[in-house]
Amino acid sequence: MNFLKKLFRLTAALFAVLLVVILLGIGGIYFVSQRKMDQTYAIHPVLIKIPTDKKAILRGHHLVHAILGCMACHGKNLAGKVLINNPAVGRIVPKNLTRGKGGIGDQFTTEDWVMAIRNGVSPDRKSLILMPSLNFSYLSKKDLGDVIAYLKSIPPVNHSLPSNKLGPIFRLVIAKGGSDLLSASVINQNQKPLPSGKIGTSDYGYYLVHIAGCMHCHGPNLAGGTVPGGAPPGTPPAANLTPAGIGTWNEKDFMTLMRTGKRPDGSAVSSFMPWKVFRHMKDKELQSIWLYLKTLPPAESNGKK
Repeated sequence: MNFLKKLFRLTAALFAVLLVVILLGIGGIYFVSQRKMDQTYAIHPVLIKIPTDKKAILRGHHLVHAILGCMACHGKNLAGKVLINNPAVGRIVPKNLTRGKGGIGDQFTTEDWVMAIRNGVSPDRKSLILMPSLNFSYLSKKDLGDVIAYLKSIPPVNHSLPSNKLGPIFRLVIAKGGSDLLSASVINQNQKPLPSGKIGTSDYGYYLVHIAGCMHCHGPNLAGGTVPGGAPPGTPPAANLTPAGIGTWNEKDFMTLMRTGKRPDGSAVSSFMPWKVFRHMKDKELQSIWLYLKTLPPAESNGKK
């Protein structure tokens, strides 16, 4: 009987120690993640002149809807939506970008727009969550001005939304570091806007590949392979876009895939590939990307195929 009592006490003590360790671990994760989320960034925003003419606004509309893909997170009318809502992961809610009730359109200054898009920070200089500013930091001054001009022109939509609320999984990811959840932490805050180059050239293709975020999935050398963290489970490897992967494809094959989501053999690409956004690019824009891809050095795919 005494042995059983001792065993029970020992088990209870070990359980108590384990519980304390778990609680300390959870507390540490919360503290570190919150400290990173509360970090402010010394931003010197690029000076941008916002045009008001119809041509600029139409160009901004094209960039937002055909290249940058802002609707994927902010919704078709850009009035925001609950993107992720899972107690274990968290609640991620991209903003209502319009001037309607609950939107930021009437609150943001030009400087606020520039910092959010290029630098991945909110007006209080804290990092935005899951904002693809790593891509948008390459936008030329003219294109960035046109994008903001368009965003300031969109119809107001009354749509109030809840705030972001990170769950334990996202907090653990942030605490460990090395993810792009906190947008401002992965950006070169000194990145200068890229010159867009002339449409119909490989230089323009280089520019489009950068602002459209192709390298996020296909890798910095566009050799494809395993898609980085953040992709849904089961996402297939990204294609190798260098000549080593393109093989015998021609420009027509590439254009068909970007317009229809179908490869030359008729098979469909993964729905994770945002071809439904890119299909709205102009022919000369897609041709520019094709010309740029042909200039890449052949490279073996990164990760397993």
